[in-house]
Order: sequence, then structure tokens, then C-alpha cells
Amino acid sequence: LIGLFANQIVLRADLSSSPTFRELLRRVRQVVLEAYAHQDLPFDKIVNALLPQRDKSRNPLFQVMFVMQNVPISTLRLPGVTLSPIKVDNRTAKFDMALFVVEKEDGLTTIWNYNTDLFDEATVARMSHHYETLLASAAADPAARLAKLQHLTDAEQLQQSAAKQDRKESRRKKFTKVTPKAVDIEGMEVVRSYRLDSGREMPLALSPASAGEVEVA
Repeated sequence: LIGLFANQIVLRADLSSSPTFRELLRRVRQVVLEAYAHQDLPFDKIVNALLPQRDKSRNPLFQVMFVMQNVPISTLRLPGVTLSPIKVDNRTAKFDMALFVVEKEDGLTTIWNYNTDLFDEATVARMSHHYETLLASAAADPAARLAKLQHLTDAEQLQQSAAKQDRKESRRKKFTKVTPKAVDIEGMEVVRSYRLDSGREMPLALSPASAGEVEVA
């Protein structure tokens, strides 16, 4: 027999309750082992049995594929024949996104195949950096919960921090430009507002005022 004998296995990861990365690995391992127990069941039969709602714009059951290639490729030797691998540049995306991770002696190499109607090159490049940062963060602290793992690069963290500081300063400036106004209110407990010193965290403060008068900013 000659051909490609590969069967797609649909997996569902349980991310509920914000597990630690180590706990997530345990969950995924259990799901993968259970799926491998039925790996001979053709994918087409699963689709026919589940009868998912079909849409010509997307694949049934899953739209993102992950392939871990960690099995060494053996060299085929034939008498009088020299064989060499040929890299095929396949520019057709069968899924929204497919991530191939190849394990080599010097580390992991990732290959991203994606639908250009959904993603552009810059977006996928940014996702690749996020993926690398996320793996490094998980490896450094596998006991951390998923929400605590870092995926932004150092440059993006600095950019995010600067933007947050700019927004904070903009709000502070708006408060300091507000002019207090006196409002007469009968029969109610009132307070008086006034500005704090320049540079303080809050631009306004409150203090008791005479009955029937309140100053607000």
C-alpha cells in the first residue's frame, strides 16, 4: 500500500476553574489517551454520527489543528536509488489555522498555516511570539494558574504599561480642570468638595459643609 495514512482526532480541552498549567497538562493527557484508544475510528464516520450543522465556510467539529511531530523520520534506503526530501510549499489552508510543532535536537520549530481571509502575516507573527512567551512562562512556573501566565512580550508589556499610565494621566487632567459649583439643597446633609494639592492621586476631597449647601465638582 502506498499513501498517507493519517486520521484526525478531535480533542476538547477543559479549561474550567482556571487550572494550573500542570493540572491542564494532566487533563489534556487524559483526553488524548482516551482519544487514542479510538484512533482507528475514521473522522468521517464521527462527523456522520454527530451530524453537526454544516457550513461551507468552515470545517465540521474543529477549525484549528495542532500537529506535534516528535517521531524521527527514518531514512529509506533502496539499492541504486538516492532519496532526498522535498519541501512542499502548500499555499492552501484547509483549516482556519494549523500549527505544526517539529521537535529537533536544538529545540522546537513551529510552522503556521492559516487562512489569509481571517489572518494577516503580522497577526500570525504576533501570535507566534505570544506562543513562545507563553511556553516559556509555563515552563518557568508550571504551578501558576492559566490566567497568571504571561503571553505578552517584554516590548508589549512596556507598551501596555505606558498606555495605561497615559490614560490615568488624561483622567487626572480632566478632573483638575473641573470648576466646583455651589448647589443649594434644603433639608439634607451635605458635603463640601475641594481640590487636593497638585500631583496627588485624587483631585477632589470631601468635607462637611453647612446645612443647605454643597459644593460639587
